[in-house]
Amino acid sequence: MTREIREERGVDPTAYKQIGMVEEIETDGVLIIRHVFLITGYEGEKINNEARNKPFWATLDEAEEICEHPISKDILTLVRNALNAKE
Repeated sequence: MTREIREERGVDPTAYKQIGMVEEIETDGVLIIRHVFLITGYEGEKINNEARNKPFWATLDEAEEICEHPISKDILTLVRNALNAKE
């Protein structure tokens, strides 16, 4: 996870925890497992090395309203549950 975040966003996570996994079976039958982490601290300046994704800021409520893909919805549910558990 640390290597991926460093490569894709240019920062080093300093505080994080794994909040779950999301599984998907692709049309060719391949199982994809995504490990989901909540990063609450990092060092460095954020960049966007994957130009195909345009970063934007949204509240969790806005993100849940915008995202339509089932995997995105599952990830947002994990994030909401993790944030609610902190309270």
